[in-house]
Amino acid sequence: MNAPARTQLAEAGLRCTPASETLLTLFMAQPGRYLCHHQAAEALHSEGVAIHRVTLYRLLNRLAGAGLLNEQIGEDRVSRFAWLTSPEPRCESHFECRRCHNLYQPGAPDAPLIRLLEQLATDPAWQAHQADQISLTLRGLCARCREDRPC
Repeated sequence: MNAPARTQLAEAGLRCTPASETLLTLFMAQPGRYLCHHQAAEALHSEGVAIHRVTLYRLLNRLAGAGLLNEQIGEDRVSRFAWLTSPEPRCESHFECRRCHNLYQPGAPDAPLIRLLEQLATDPAWQAHQADQISLTLRGLCARCREDRPC
């Protein structure tokens, strides 16, 4: 079906089943776009692919655990997943809409912002801890919700 998805699954040490290949292909077709379980199920259903809800949950968690999908947990406590074209940066940023909870990933923060965040992470109050990743989430209303259009 999709050689890049099969290759990614094999390199991650995961079994290449029709369900895992189809699911990863869905995310690879939309790099950086975050989907929750329900949105992924709807997208697969619209392509004529039937996948059991529990199987979908397990596959998404397996793909995220293997590093093939990035998982973000929103303010609404719902996991959303995306395939990133490059490895997750040490400093990532997101915008989360407070109404529809869609996640948007802008480009990587520029150097001054990264330095500021690294300075915060190395503050003496945190000396007992070792930060290896910084995540910045901006929250507000996305363009669609500001115009009261359904996402």
